[in-house]
Amino acid sequence: MVELESLVETREREFAEINQALDAGSENAQSRAYYIWGDILLVPAAIATGDVITGLASGMTIKFMPIFMLDLLRLSPDKVQIVYTASPLMIVGATIALQRLSKTLGRAWATVLAKSIGTSLLLVLSYQAHLYILHSREWEQGRGQHPWYCSVPSILAVFLVRTVVMNTTK
Repeated sequence: MVELESLVETREREFAEINQALDAGSENAQSRAYYIWGDILLVPAAIATGDVITGLASGMTIKFMPIFMLDLLRLSPDKVQIVYTASPLMIVGATIALQRLSKTLGRAWATVLAKSIGTSLLLVLSYQAHLYILHSREWEQGRGQHPWYCSVPSILAVFLVRTVVMNTTK
C-alpha cells in the first residue's frame, strides 16, 4: 500500500511539473506530457488487446482438445481425464515458480515471458497435430513410425506445458 501511495505521489508531482512547464511553453514538457499520458493510456489498452487476442485464440482451439484427444489421438476417456486432472496440479507449482521469477524480472516481464512461451507452444502444438493427422493413416498401416516430436506423449506434454504456462498469470 505504501508503494502505491508513493507511486501516486510521484505521478502527481510529475503532472504538476509538466503543467507548470506547459504553461511556460516548454517543448520538452510537451513531449514528456505525451509520454506520461501515453504511458497511462497505452498500458491498459495493450493489456486489454492482449487478453482479447489470447481469449479468442484459446477459445477457438483449446476447448476442442478433449475431442482431438479422443477422436484423433485415440485416447480413452480416463486418460483424457488424467491429463485434465494433472493440469491444475501443475498450475499450482508453475504459479509459485513464476511468482519467484517475477521478483527478479518484474511482474510485467514475467507475464510477457509466460504469455510468449504459451503462445509459442500453441504454434508447436498446431504443427504437431498437423503432422500427426497428416501421417496417422500411414503409421496405422505400418508404414513408418511416429517421430518423437509428433507422438502422442509429446503432443500431450506440449499441451500440458502450454496450458500450465498460460494459466500461471491468472
